[in-house]
Amino acid sequence: MPPDVARPQNLQRHQVVLDLSRLDENGKPREFVFVEPYLGSVILRPLGYSAPEHQADPSKVKAVEPVEIAAGTAGDPHRRRVDGGLW
Repeated sequence: MPPDVARPQNLQRHQVVLDLSRLDENGKPREFVFVEPYLGSVILRPLGYSAPEHQADPSKVKAVEPVEIAAGTAGDPHRRRVDGGLW
C-alpha cells in the first residue's frame, strides 16, 4: 500500500478522508467521513449529508491534511483539526 494512503487502523471515527475512487465533476476526489473498518474494506459516509454510507477499498482512501474531524460529530458543529490548530 503506498505510504500516502490511509490504513484503516490509522484512521479515527469521524475523520475526514478522500475517496480516490469517487471523483467530483472537476475530477477531484470527493470528501467523506470515515465510519469504521468492515471485512477488509472501510465504511464511509458523504461529508455534510445523511446520505447512505458506502464501502470503499482502503487502498483508495486518503486522510486529508491536516487531519480533521467532521462537522456535526461529537457535539461540535464545525470541522476541526485533530492537532488543535486554527484555520
